[in-house]
Amino acid sequence: MTVDVGGARAATRADISRWPLVGRSKEIAELKEAVRARRGAVIMGPAGVGKTSLAMVGVELARDQGMAVALVAGSEAAHPYPFGAFASLLPVDRVPHAWGPESHAELLRHYTRELTQDAGGRPLLVFVDDAHLLDDGSAMLVHQLSQTRAATVLACVIASGRTGQPTVDPMVVLWKDHLAERIELGPLNEQTMEDLLVTVLGGPVDAASMHHIAERSLGDPLFLRELVAGSLDSGALADENGLWRLRGSLRPTPRLVELVTLRLGNLTDAERHVMELAALGEPLAQPALDELADTAAVEALEDKGFITSRMDGRRLQIWLAHPVYGDVVRLGISARRERALARALAEASGGRRQEDTLLLASLRLVGGGGSGELLLAGAKAAF
Repeated sequence: MTVDVGGARAATRADISRWPLVGRSKEIAELKEAVRARRGAVIMGPAGVGKTSLAMVGVELARDQGMAVALVAGSEAAHPYPFGAFASLLPVDRVPHAWGPESHAELLRHYTRELTQDAGGRPLLVFVDDAHLLDDGSAMLVHQLSQTRAATVLACVIASGRTGQPTVDPMVVLWKDHLAERIELGPLNEQTMEDLLVTVLGGPVDAASMHHIAERSLGDPLFLRELVAGSLDSGALADENGLWRLRGSLRPTPRLVELVTLRLGNLTDAERHVMELAALGEPLAQPALDELADTAAVEALEDKGFITSRMDGRRLQIWLAHPVYGDVVRLGISARRERALARALAEASGGRRQEDTLLLASLRLVGGGGSGELLLAGAKAAF
């Protein structure tokens, strides 16, 4: 069972897989109340913050209370097909073809009856993971189940990178009109991450090591878990007389590379180009972006939450949304392409400041063409 850190026992390296849900006591209480009251809940937040882990607390509570539980998930593979997310739960005798408004409404009622009948008279909880990926038919069925009170709906939704709101209208309706609980999850703060690692590792963590781990994970519980697991496997994180200390770099494990690649999804060539530029030369200034990147691709990546923009004085800068994104993107860049990208970045007019010397020297070191004076200045800056 997933529990808050208050109920978790200290784990050892051997049981690192027992990763507790920490720092979410308030959210757990809100979720449990929403399930008990049959209101349902929409759990919102960026990928990796533990939405599914939190939702499973509600699923377990529903089962403990004797409710029937139906588990569905949105996916890119099922998105083109009407009611694709519910395919394993719905009868095959009714296949939607050319719908009119009346036939569509009747089909929704039919599927609602089928789901409630399968519950065998018990109250039904429908858990929808990755609800932002639902096809239109499945999204409207979720809406119907909630609107008619045929089921308690629990949905996990990735919020839009810019607005912070769910990207699927029926999911917004759940909490705006149907009184479902709206639960927002954000990254863990450093103190919570330290509490988690002390619980998992069974001992305190060196302050400098903890700060470095927090900077690399940015409070993302999924990335934190994988970075710690990888550093334990490599020996980079080790117990030294009762104090856990980093003695090596935090590098993405093969599993973490797969997870990030899956999270990034199918980028267009223009979007991948922007990600590669940022991975090699962040922060990217507006002049460099104007010269080297497609504006629509930059906007799309920010909407998806893969890059962020902020002002540094009067200068607009673009950063990757997470350091691990840069690690993974760089792994996919060939040596030849890295050299070409580094040279292009170094030669782009970026409105560079004195403190950009180290970055510029690093780019010239990879891409070539740097003067001796620049490389010497870069070495001094690095020192």
